[in-house]
Amino acid sequence: MEEHIQCGPAKLDNTFRYFRQWTRESNLESAVVPYQAASRSGNRGLRIMIDVDREVFFQTRYQIADQTPARKKQIQKKLTKAPDLVVYVMTAEVACCSECDEPIHSRQHMYREADQPLCTACADSDYLEFLPSGNATLTRRAKKHSRLSAVVVCLNRRRKRYDRQGLLVTAAAIEQAENSMQDDAGQRACAAVACDKQDKKLVAAMVVEIGNQFPSCPAEAPAARIAQHTAEHGSGRVGRSAAGRDVDPKAIKLAVIAHIRYEHTGYDNMLMQGVARDEARRQIQLAVAENLAQWQSGA
Repeated sequence: MEEHIQCGPAKLDNTFRYFRQWTRESNLESAVVPYQAASRSGNRGLRIMIDVDREVFFQTRYQIADQTPARKKQIQKKLTKAPDLVVYVMTAEVACCSECDEPIHSRQHMYREADQPLCTACADSDYLEFLPSGNATLTRRAKKHSRLSAVVVCLNRRRKRYDRQGLLVTAAAIEQAENSMQDDAGQRACAAVACDKQDKKLVAAMVVEIGNQFPSCPAEAPAARIAQHTAEHGSGRVGRSAAGRDVDPKAIKLAVIAHIRYEHTGYDNMLMQGVARDEARRQIQLAVAENLAQWQSGA
């Protein structure tokens, strides 16, 4: 990657040094985890920089220090997880397999080995079936039951990225996954209903806590909207954290601050204009504090 970096070695090293200083000041824990890529011949390391010290910089991952042991274990498992095989949807009109010279037509699946196209037959995976994205439970179970699987991606030229399309798995795995979903459909429906009830109870409890802390916050509009937004299932917001689910006063206050930041200040416009996030928050700090004081006053 060195040849694509548009600055000299001294400036690059200074950038690395400033970043490391910021991670120390932010109390972030670090771990060196080499990047891996999967291929039909086994996993291989991905090298970003030629210089060893600079390579270590890019291999270093960071996480917040004060996390629960369970969360740290979850992150570690994700970082050390073996990479998935990747299959590409052919976007050109036609290409030739680098091994058998057979044509690979548009919209067909292909592998890339040493940056060369490889047909699924030469990759010994032409017996796999395509399972489109859309049903997360079916996808997860089919992958679990398949002895070989590959992620199918397609180039999105407008966004200049690869979008996930689905999986290649064995036909037996798809059938097994579909059967298991039929077997426990009722159980999953009951679980969904129970989860919805829990979410509604959580939102109601949050509205009460918001009213306790901020008596002047209207319960019918901002309070309910704040609670629903922060407690949205799968959002990763403060309301879904352990403290949020316990309706911790500090977590609720953070949710209210976030609402004020986005709804009652020019924070979004600042970000759109290129203002750094920390600087934007510094500029709106007084406005946020004034809104908080007004809602806390009870007047």
